[in-house]
Amino acid sequence: MIPHEEVTRRDSIHIDPVHHELYSQLTTGSDAPFKTMKDMFMLATSAGFTRRRRLPLSSQREIFRWPVFSPQEDIPILRAIAIAETGSTTVLTDQNQLLTIAEEYANAGIDQIRRQIADQPGMPLESLVNFLIDNATRGSKS
Repeated sequence: MIPHEEVTRRDSIHIDPVHHELYSQLTTGSDAPFKTMKDMFMLATSAGFTRRRRLPLSSQREIFRWPVFSPQEDIPILRAIAIAETGSTTVLTDQNQLLTIAEEYANAGIDQIRRQIADQPGMPLESLVNFLIDNATRGSKS
């Protein structure tokens, strides 16, 4: 167990400001494919990680804070991605590094979401389902 006082904390989650409009577009309205920006961030992070692409943020805009993450679902995924990226569990003692890794994967993954969901004709939710099926099929062939 990691002693509580040794853990470095940052609790603001950032995206590149150029993507904020897309986050808003895909989380607002009755036909929005995402309920929250956190949900969209998690998919973008996973999409970037799946393709092993990280892209540093050119500048930062806070979109939500750490307590929005689900301790049962989101945080274990973020921790697993950070461990896979660094090859070490010591990343778990540095929440700043853990979030930077997630933010950079999300920054790379958001371009895929834009191409596969926002830029496609038809309903965004239908495009999201097709995107997820496509990624699941691609992952099962690996």
